[in-house]
Amino acid sequence: MEKDGVSQLGLNISRYRRAEGLSAAELSELAGEGLSRSVIANLENGRKDDVTVKQLVALGNALRIPPAALVVDIFNPGADAPYYMPLARGKGFNRETLKIEELESMRRNADFWSWFTGERIIADEPLDGAPKAVMETTNALRGYSRAWSMLTNAVLKYTQLGLVTSDDDEEIQRVQSSRMMDAIEGAVNVVRWSKELTAKGVKTTDIEQQVATLMDKAKIPFNFETDAQEFPDPSSFRWL
Repeated sequence: MEKDGVSQLGLNISRYRRAEGLSAAELSELAGEGLSRSVIANLENGRKDDVTVKQLVALGNALRIPPAALVVDIFNPGADAPYYMPLARGKGFNRETLKIEELESMRRNADFWSWFTGERIIADEPLDGAPKAVMETTNALRGYSRAWSMLTNAVLKYTQLGLVTSDDDEEIQRVQSSRMMDAIEGAVNVVRWSKELTAKGVKTTDIEQQVATLMDKAKIPFNFETDAQEFPDPSSFRWL
C-alpha cells in the first residue's frame, strides 16, 4: 500500500520515528547500517522504497519495535497486503484451532502480518515439509520460553517467603510448600522442553545443569527423573 508515492515502509518509519520523538538524524545515528539521514528522508518522502534485511532489523532495534511492524500497517488490518505472499490454495495452519483452515482473503493486511510473524503457517493438510518444521520448532521454543518464565517466577516467590522451619506458622508452611511444588514443576517443564528442542535439531546448552544450579541456589530439592513423574508432559501443547 502506498500513499502519495510513499511506500508502507516509508510511512511506518515516519510514524514510529515521530512516536519516539526522534529526528531523522537521530534515528540514523541509532540505526547505523548505512541508514544515513538522507536515506531515511528518502524513505519517508517516497524517493526510496526498500531496505536490506540488516537495515530493516536495525530500524526495528532503533525504534524499539518488531521489524515486521515496519512492513505492514497494523492500524489498517483490512487493507491490501503490501507484498505478495503464497496463497497455498487459500489455506493456512491456525495456531488457535490447530487446524488447516480456509482463509478469508490472503491479500488482507492482517493475514499478511500473521504469516510474516509466524502466527499463521501457510500450508496444506496434512502439515508437512518446511511448514511442519517451522510450526513444530516454534511451538517448542514457545513452550521452553514459557516454562523458564514459570520457573523463575516460582523460584522468586519461594525465596521471597524465606526458609521455613518446623516452628513456623502452619499457613506459611503450606504456602511455602505450594511455591516449592510450582518451582519443581517449572524446572521439570524447562528440561522437558529442552529435550523437545534437541529432538527437533535445535542447538541448546546444558539446560539440565543450569536448572539444577538454579534450584540448588534456591535450596529447592530437584531430581528430573523422579520429579517428572509427578506432572503431566506438556510437549504436545501448542503455545499461541
